[in-house]
This record gives sequence, structure tokens and C-alpha cells, in this order.
Amino acid sequence: MGKRIEKGFELYQKGNVTFIFVDNEEIQFEVKSKKTVYIISILESVVRCNQCEDYEFRFQRESNAKNGSFLCSHCFAAMFKLSEIRGVKQSRTTLEFTDKKVDR
Repeated sequence: MGKRIEKGFELYQKGNVTFIFVDNEEIQFEVKSKKTVYIISILESVVRCNQCEDYEFRFQRESNAKNGSFLCSHCFAAMFKLSEIRGVKQSRTTLEFTDKKVDR
């Protein structure tokens, strides 16, 4: 599992993600990590963080072009919170995947 996804899940589990607002075009969350507060905007076609290096340079950096799009751990944390708000059922408290079928 990717480190950014794991860190985002950890931030979410610690309660460091707060819903700010929603309108017809955007949903915003605040994510606290250490002493920094990040504002995450989720739109139909993009998820972006206002603090991370990728905010202004999405797809322009060679590392992003080579490795695909960039979502920081703060973006993943916000998406976990959005899933909670939307009522996605969780059957476990970890991100571990298994081949076993889970009864729901």
C-alpha cells in the first residue's frame, strides 16, 4: 500500500480532518498535520492541496509526469472523511487487503 495513502488514513483516523463547506462545485476540508493546516479542495475533476508542492505545478514536474498524478496524504485524508460523510460502510479499521471474502 502506498505511503501517502497510509499516512492519509492515519490522519483521518486521528480525527485531523474537518469538513469546511460544500457548494455546487466544490467540497473543502481542513487537514491538520503536525503544526500545519492544509486546505483540501475536491472538485469534480481534481483534488488539490493548498500547501503541497504540487498545488501550482501539477503535471509540470518531471517526477509527476513519469509517475502519474500526485495526491498528497492530506488529499487522501480528506477523501477518507468524504467517504465517512457520504456513509460508506467500513468493515475494518485498517487498510489491509486480503483475498478472503468479508461478510457484511
